[in-house]
Amino acid sequence: MNVDSYKLILRGFLDAGYEARFFNEKHGDNKSIFLRHDIDFDVKYAYEMSRVEDKLNIKSTYFFLLHSKSYNLLESDNIALIKLMMSNGHHIGIHFDPTLYNDIEQGFNRERLLFENVFNIKIDCVSIHRPSEYFLNNKENICGVMHTYNPIYFSDMKYFSDSSGCFKYGHPLESEEFKNRKTIQLLTHPIWWMTTKDGSISKLNEFLESRNNKYKKHVARNCIPYKEYLDDK
Repeated sequence: MNVDSYKLILRGFLDAGYEARFFNEKHGDNKSIFLRHDIDFDVKYAYEMSRVEDKLNIKSTYFFLLHSKSYNLLESDNIALIKLMMSNGHHIGIHFDPTLYNDIEQGFNRERLLFENVFNIKIDCVSIHRPSEYFLNNKENICGVMHTYNPIYFSDMKYFSDSSGCFKYGHPLESEEFKNRKTIQLLTHPIWWMTTKDGSISKLNEFLESRNNKYKKHVARNCIPYKEYLDDK
């Protein structure tokens, strides 16, 4: 998986006459593609993926974690990148981790309020982070908000995911659903496509190395002894 193979997938759908849809849009049984991206590790990878889509005039939905040990959603640089993605026509939503809360509805409402205030949007769809069986094919909304594992998007149409760094159940463009131009939900994680190494472990190590370098620069900006240490290396 790399950026070029992602472009090939997008062009495959376009050449077949598919139209990209947002989760709040009506769709038929044929030739609609719901492009969904769950952002587990890095906002910059998400932005880079959105730029690939921009060049093909494709819009998709990016779901961000509020509570993540991999990135700070409220960091000024991340907010700026996300707002730029929105200005280019992409939608954003909450990548919600229900395991963080004893009261799921209260926790979700807190996250929704923050998202809506920071990004000046109305949250109309949520993606569950590492969903339990409870959420899969559950028709119930979360505090009135549709989720991506609702059967409308999960079992009533073909669902593909690259969650382990590969398509476990076949490549989307080789599926019978694609050959018959059926509506599809495609979940990707930008880390698998925007990194340059081959293989999921190598890609994760590439991310960790880049994150380590970023933290070194952060420490150097805020600590003179460490800046002098780096300058002397």
